[in-house]
Amino acid sequence: MDKKAKVTAGDEKHIVYKNKQTGHIMVTHPGVDKGKYDTIDLSDKDGAATIKEGVKSVKKWHKDNPYIKGLASPETVKRIFKK
Repeated sequence: MDKKAKVTAGDEKHIVYKNKQTGHIMVTHPGVDKGKYDTIDLSDKDGAATIKEGVKSVKKWHKDNPYIKGLASPETVKRIFKK
């Protein structure tokens, strides 16, 4: 793969790239400000060592955590009712 890869997963666009300073594989959500989750370090979160592994990680995460329009994510619901 190239130095960066464009991925669409979970009806969102992503760019997976290798950070030049740290050498870590990163993912960003272009055109949308996701706040704390706008840029995610996939090397730390999932152990991705290549861009190809980063793409696989993004697709897997969105498969395991589907977003249903109008509803909060399953993780958010768990956090709300845990208290």
